[in-house]
Amino acid sequence: MEYNRPRIKPIYPLYRLNKTYFRIGAQLGITVEFGDPEGQLYSLASKLNGQKISKIIVEMQKEFPELTVNEIISGIDLLDKNGVLEETLAEETDSERYLPNISYFSRFVGVEGNRFEVQRKIHESTILILGLGGGGSNILTLLAGLGPKKIIIVDYDRVEMGNLGRQFLFREDDVGKLKTEVAKKAINEMNSDIEIEVHDQKIHNPKDVLQYTDGVDLVICAIDEPPFIIHRVVNKAVV
Repeated sequence: MEYNRPRIKPIYPLYRLNKTYFRIGAQLGITVEFGDPEGQLYSLASKLNGQKISKIIVEMQKEFPELTVNEIISGIDLLDKNGVLEETLAEETDSERYLPNISYFSRFVGVEGNRFEVQRKIHESTILILGLGGGGSNILTLLAGLGPKKIIIVDYDRVEMGNLGRQFLFREDDVGKLKTEVAKKAINEMNSDIEIEVHDQKIHNPKDVLQYTDGVDLVICAIDEPPFIIHRVVNKAVV
């Protein structure tokens, strides 16, 4: 493995337990513990902050003259195999809005991968969401944070007072308005990068769905009526 500017993933805290052990990460299932009685590996991990590998080697050998270059690289390899390393990438300064997403994606990407690639794929995607009830309205809000290229919304209903308890996309002033109309305005205000297309229609059969699926990468069925039957209708259209 060749390293350029490796770093401990910022989503993982690096901390000592005592003089012998240290950990990277602080959540169940994604915390790695290392025995390190001489403090060499902890020192190495502390230096992996995005600086060039050549500088890291110089600093490590200054602190631990007995270490060879191969031994230092082996230590980096060990950290990488445990999934706690990533490369510092140029895009770091270009995606401020979506950095929380990218930080999450980094959990699943190692030094050889590109955590920005997942976000790029999302930016290029078109999503069809059917239904703006308790599930659909809240899913739509989360999609606004993910930043797909386009969202197509289909619903026929109007906002009712009883929706406000759990459909947080809507406000009191929206009561009586078409849900699609309110959703388009709200999402445009949340994320102006996303193209929003809305259709006021009730889904009855697969043809009703198929007229909206050209160029769509993902269909989200959040329709709740009629129970079970409508999901079979949408699934038939997708398949």
